[in-house]
Amino acid sequence: VNVTNRKNLPSIYGHKYNDVNANGSYDSGTDQPLSGWTIYIDSNENGDWDSGELKTTTNAQGEYSFLDVTPGLNVVCEEVETGWTQSYPTDNNGCHRVTVGNLGAGNAVNENIDFLNYETPGLTVIKKVINDHGGTATVDDFEIKIGGSLITFWAGVTVGDTTTYTANPVVLPGVSYNLSEKDVTGYIEGNWGCKNAAGAVIAHNPLILSPGQDITCTI
Repeated sequence: VNVTNRKNLPSIYGHKYNDVNANGSYDSGTDQPLSGWTIYIDSNENGDWDSGELKTTTNAQGEYSFLDVTPGLNVVCEEVETGWTQSYPTDNNGCHRVTVGNLGAGNAVNENIDFLNYETPGLTVIKKVINDHGGTATVDDFEIKIGGSLITFWAGVTVGDTTTYTANPVVLPGVSYNLSEKDVTGYIEGNWGCKNAAGAVIAHNPLILSPGQDITCTI
């Protein structure tokens, strides 16, 4: 009688974690497992799950597994859910390229093929430029920055003397940011006003967003 331990079959095991601080690494005691996420083997490497390709979902402990997979290269990917950003892996289009050995080979069992994601925070920055008395300034003249980096705004919408510009700079949760603008001769600097989705006032210096939080700042 031949008995094969299923654990020793060519296989892939991994975890799915909520990367709370978005650092791309698993932090024990902080990062919690995510259940119900789809993990699949992208056999044709097109970046999407296709009918016939192996897929599974993570359990309550954030674990997933593929048992008795085909030896050779297996590209393991996840389906990123709306409102989340993948922080690990970030290369190979967010997938793991796993070379699985034959039964009995040292690389037959592949563990800790993990995925990390964080809830994407959203920041909207609104700049109002009032060009009364013949002014001609645009948002670029004010060099509005977040954390020392210039913010790129969409084209403005003008109503009367006021042009409103909007931007959505990419931000990370838990990071401390400062918002600033340059003084422009002939213009009076307004006051920053930041609010969360519920309308509560939020400090802008420093500005710290929680995972999944949406904040709008206007000046």
